[in-house]
Amino acid sequence: MKIHESCSTLSIYSFYKIIESNDYRYLIVGFEDESEIVLDSLKIIEFSEVFKKIINEYSELTCNTEVIRNYKLQLLIAKLEFKYNVSLMALDSYMETKDLGVLSIIDEYNDLKINYNKDFTKEILLLISKLKSLKNKRCAN
Repeated sequence: MKIHESCSTLSIYSFYKIIESNDYRYLIVGFEDESEIVLDSLKIIEFSEVFKKIINEYSELTCNTEVIRNYKLQLLIAKLEFKYNVSLMALDSYMETKDLGVLSIIDEYNDLKINYNKDFTKEILLLISKLKSLKNKRCAN
């Protein structure tokens, strides 16, 4: 699969579609909106790194730092949404199964830590409070 790796080959349309939607499939040479290409998580990471280089190249060529700032904000929002959604799914799963192992997902993918040696009800309430603050951060950005 051949991809665009610089501003000189990536169309303006594809450039802005990636910025608007975080859909890195637009880096694929010949990609069209109707295409059913699915990128696995490794390809998404690889393509996002390529796009970061293209963003930096664009910024240097145009002296436009606003695009980089907006892109960084979009990445931060996506990261916060991911943390929030993973934690919420883990909490929902815990409520259904009462399996403490499910909560380890929160520790693994988040900076939200659960102290299993303390009062567990208080720890869950504290976690819910932290999740609400994550959602508020996301909404503020």
